[in-house]
Amino acid sequence: MRLGTTAALCAGLYLLAACTADAVAPMPRTTSLASRPEKAVVVTLAGKELPDEISWYIEDIPLSYQEQEHLWNACQEFGVDHSLMLALIEQETNFRNVTGDGGDSIGYCQIQPRWWSGLMEEIGANDLTEPQDNFRTGCAIMAHLLERYGTTEDALSAYNSGRPGSTVYAASVLSAEIEWEKE
Repeated sequence: MRLGTTAALCAGLYLLAACTADAVAPMPRTTSLASRPEKAVVVTLAGKELPDEISWYIEDIPLSYQEQEHLWNACQEFGVDHSLMLALIEQETNFRNVTGDGGDSIGYCQIQPRWWSGLMEEIGANDLTEPQDNFRTGCAIMAHLLERYGTTEDALSAYNSGRPGSTVYAASVLSAEIEWEKE
């Protein structure tokens, strides 16, 4: 398996920064992760894996290395499961940063500012077309809804329709979440 150009460049810069003046030049290679052996890649240096904080990179998600890093960090910041957010974003936009619903829903997570502007202000998110702000807001919304409704199914239904309950949308995201957990 080969790293994409962006990932290789980012990983190479990370490795270069980690090397000291007297260290051997980095020799990156790919190593499969146990949790997603056919999908995930980490870069190693002299046979040692880089720290866990970059083991979240998944090669075949159509997001750049930096966008995946923003998503991972947002999940960690707000305590939302990474596989849940991957499933939600896949359902909402198939990993595309688009505007939908006649301009009302913005970005990867299809956030409607008219409902979430207060939360956005609270977390310092200003531009939902920017991946970092979009992922942080999406994760903050999910954290809020999970706390409010208590179940992932109800939180997903409320995310999509404004009301908790059993919906086709929630079932679809939950099914995709299971697949992301397996891979």
